Amino acid sequence: MTAFEFDPDDLDEADLDVLADMSDEDLAELFEDPGPDDPLAGYARPATRAPYELAPYRAVDDLRPL
Repeated sequence: MTAFEFDPDDLDEADLDVLADMSDEDLAELFEDPGPDDPLAGYARPATRAPYELAPYRAVDDLRPL
């Protein structure tokens, strides 16, 4: 089991009302991947999704000396 456990008592009624009033397009926009024209897209990604890797094979040894 993971360290995070879902607790329905932690949900705020105001937040649930806002999410219930959002359209399907608005909800999809919350979880889309960031791009050059919208760098903050995907800010509300699920906690279980891994962060986007810019250069997965780059290491400290690859960096140029100052």
